Amino acid sequence: WVNIDKSPSVLLSRAPSLRKALGRVGLLTPEQARGFPPGAVRADVSKRIPAADASAEFAYSSHMIEHLSRWQALAFFRECRRVLRPGGVLRLATPDLEEMIRDYGHNRSPLLAEQPTRADAFCAEYGAYSDPPGLVRRLVKKWLGGDSHQWLYDAESLTFLLRESGFAEVTRWSYRKGTVPDLDLVEHRERSLFVEAY
Repeated sequence: WVNIDKSPSVLLSRAPSLRKALGRVGLLTPEQARGFPPGAVRADVSKRIPAADASAEFAYSSHMIEHLSRWQALAFFRECRRVLRPGGVLRLATPDLEEMIRDYGHNRSPLLAEQPTRADAFCAEYGAYSDPPGLVRRLVKKWLGGDSHQWLYDAESLTFLLRESGFAEVTRWSYRKGTVPDLDLVEHRERSLFVEAY
């Protein structure tokens, strides 16, 4: 696997002392302070994946497409299709809009205990835009934290978009189940919508 991310955190990963110092003073979250694994590549995959045509057997994206607009996700899927060999597989993990709405309707959001209302819990789970307190923390979040969620999918809308981008078949799977290898190593969010496009 090649880890590709457009976040400046990839660059910060190459400065471990600075990263740890920023973590100690609370300007980075514990996850940001740990940094990316060595060898991460910095690139905006909604524009171009740094790989040759038909050079990959598998592509995997976890909790990234919801940070893109719908048209950017379409461009990303077309890029995945470009780099996948014939018969290649794209696996996606993303928040499941249908599950979130069902939980909201039944008053059982996993974040309900942490939020004052179920609408607040829904927006927190959805990843709606919010600013941390303090100018420095807001600037660090803007620079390192990535974009807020732009678009959410249910199985039907994700399948439609994948077919629009040229994938022939789309199958829904469950957590760490599917045809892509190493799911036990790369999949960490059980509460997600999982699909594979062929």
